[in-house]
Amino acid sequence: MPLASPSASGAPPGLEEALAWSTEWPARFAEYLLQTQQLQLQALVSWQESAAAFQRELWDLWACRWAGGAPIDA
Repeated sequence: MPLASPSASGAPPGLEEALAWSTEWPARFAEYLLQTQQLQLQALVSWQESAAAFQRELWDLWACRWAGGAPIDA
């Protein structure tokens, strides 16, 4: 049974791959967290835009009913 030959750096086989993975996962995890936060912020902005449109519509209805005319849109 032949013995596994060490790599060019002298490390046992598989160790370089393990070390590369151990240095990659924090960056990948941070990228995942940033993508998740970006999705959350997009959802918040979308919700705020719909709430603002609803508020503008209510203001227009109030102005037409109680202020005596059509509102002046800026």
